[in-house]
Amino acid sequence: MAALICLLRVMPLNAHANPRVCAARSLKRVLINQQPLSVCFVTDTAALSENDLRLYKALCFGVTRYYFQLAYAVDRQLSKPLKKKDYDIYALLLLGLFQRAFMRTPDYAAVNSAVDATRKLNKPWAQALVNAVLRRCSLPLISDASPQVQYNHPAWLINQLMCDWPDHAQTILQENNQEPPLCIRINTKKTTVADYQALLLEQGIAAVQGTHAATALYLSMPQNKRITALPNFDDGWFSVQDEASQRCVQWLDLQPGHRVLDACAAPGGKTMHMLESTDDLMVTAVDRHGERLTRLQENAQRLGLSPTVLTGDACKPQKWFDGMLFDRILCDAPCSATGVIRRHPDIKCLLQAKAVDALVLTQQQMLKALWPCLKPGGILLYTTCSLLRKENQQQIAHFLQYQQDATCMPLTDDATYGLQVFPSQHGSDGFFYAALHKRDH
Repeated sequence: MAALICLLRVMPLNAHANPRVCAARSLKRVLINQQPLSVCFVTDTAALSENDLRLYKALCFGVTRYYFQLAYAVDRQLSKPLKKKDYDIYALLLLGLFQRAFMRTPDYAAVNSAVDATRKLNKPWAQALVNAVLRRCSLPLISDASPQVQYNHPAWLINQLMCDWPDHAQTILQENNQEPPLCIRINTKKTTVADYQALLLEQGIAAVQGTHAATALYLSMPQNKRITALPNFDDGWFSVQDEASQRCVQWLDLQPGHRVLDACAAPGGKTMHMLESTDDLMVTAVDRHGERLTRLQENAQRLGLSPTVLTGDACKPQKWFDGMLFDRILCDAPCSATGVIRRHPDIKCLLQAKAVDALVLTQQQMLKALWPCLKPGGILLYTTCSLLRKENQQQIAHFLQYQQDATCMPLTDDATYGLQVFPSQHGSDGFFYAALHKRDH
């Protein structure tokens, strides 16, 4: 027994069981390897308890949300930048400062936990550095050093938003730094919004109906409550989906008997909403990512729905399209996701201006490729969760310039090339919609 105790004392602690260590490793991969947090979640959190997983997510989301402000404060205290291989230590500094500045963690606890994590990372040489830097960082954090620091966004994105939306940019940047609300979509084939709202209230969970989508409910969830534990989740009574995304169905004007294509469909929220909203639809869901289509099929099974699921590239329909034209096409195009930054704050650290230009080309190819698959008289709804004009209004203007049988349907009185929605603190994410009608010659 004594020998076993001695062995345990010298063995390194399991780093994967420590939420701060896991967060530091994930943030290093975001900052150095340009991997999104969604990928890091899968690989870095396997050994965490449920409570530790909540802390891990709070730390990762918090640091990326306030990255530019935190990095500015830490960099001022470093005599020289850390090497890339030691960016897990840099991440610990960001984590410790985030806890002090935004989680109301006592200074000693934030500093001690970060210092302790250096040992769990097998980098005891960093203990003195972490201790000194975190103790030297003063609060409150400086927030007026530059636009990047002031708004916690990359400079290029700030400039683009100011150019695209001079009257809205400041509000957009502020909203992007807020935590997003939780919104669910009620499956009206199983229950009503009012009935499910009452059912939630019986469990002490307040829910407010959405403003624009009839199926939307915003929930005030207790922190320790899991979404899968809500009433009748397994029976398919609801799904998690932002209200902006739910509005797609209303713009498609679906009718019984329609053949509908959902391009770039995975993980399937819009596919399922279509099938829930209208009887006798024939919905084909296409996505080029087979592993994401597995999630779509799992969602369909839980909801009791049966779309046709195909693995394929929306830019190359000749490889999967059977020649039978669709009455409706939803083209939810790959985009910069600048409208959902509050939900995915690591976008601020990952997205580059040159990547947006590449996405614009893909969107153009997708629109051009899908248009021949639409019946005359049909509607193609082009959507993105972007706030950038080059992906949205300018993209539609370019398409209409070369597609003579297409017109853009007015979704509001003042929308020439589609409808742009901005993120709202108590409402939906940022989103863009353009309903393109194919003239029947």
